[in-house]
Amino acid sequence: MGDGNNQHLYLKALLKMGDLDIRRIARDYLDLRVGEYFKTIEKLVNRVPMVMEALNKIVAQKAADYDFRILADIMQYLEDMGYVKCSVIEDIAKAGKRGHNKFAADHTKKMLIDFDEFCTRITVVQKALGPDGRTEAQDLSVQLSENYNSLFLKDALQQLDGVFTRRMKILAVDDSPVALKSITSALSDDYDVFTVIDSTRVEEFLQRVTPDLFLLDYKMPVLDGFELVSIIRGFEEHKTTPIIYLTASGAPDHVSTALSLGACDYIVKPFMAENLRGKIIKHLNKK
Repeated sequence: MGDGNNQHLYLKALLKMGDLDIRRIARDYLDLRVGEYFKTIEKLVNRVPMVMEALNKIVAQKAADYDFRILADIMQYLEDMGYVKCSVIEDIAKAGKRGHNKFAADHTKKMLIDFDEFCTRITVVQKALGPDGRTEAQDLSVQLSENYNSLFLKDALQQLDGVFTRRMKILAVDDSPVALKSITSALSDDYDVFTVIDSTRVEEFLQRVTPDLFLLDYKMPVLDGFELVSIIRGFEEHKTTPIIYLTASGAPDHVSTALSLGACDYIVKPFMAENLRGKIIKHLNKK
């Protein structure tokens, strides 16, 4: 994957967040560059724990002036990102400044869950981006990414609208129909998702389809996720294809075994869709 495709994945993930109006920001600030926009995200993410603590204190009506100042301070970051619900946070900050703690608490209760979910999603994307909006790829890819980040945001969005990229293929192997349904629901908007419920059929499947990434359940009858690795790596085209384990146990011995067998990552069930998407973006980018 080239630099444009790598970064387009991240912009696409951000554009899908209904809480952000990135296109308005690109229209209003024609000289804003992609790297500068990513940097604003990083600044917000660094303050998320402090902001969430302040909001919870406001709900409990135990907030001090400092907590309301925190909200006022992050307003610029949210506005620069195109967060569409800035007015609510601004009203809470103003209410606190005027001593209207009950009003502030009531309004914070109404928005706290949504804002917490927004911060979680934006944090996942920011972590996938890496420092300064760069990926975790090799030096050449980093250099290319920096060139991409120097683009004006408006131009990057135009590229995204016009780019044609092959939909990546993901194979999920799990003996749970519910788990496979959850995976498909989380990924099908962006990827061609194939599912196999019988692990003994994986080798046959790989003779017909070449996935770009594997999601393997750890514990399955007949062939478990660990045993599947040797089958997958037996195909020349899959010597380095990313493998992510989905496991009900995050026990250190399970994790170390998975990584020693060549898995690039693991996710503990039940998983958050945003976390799954973030890890997939990260490892497809490395690939």
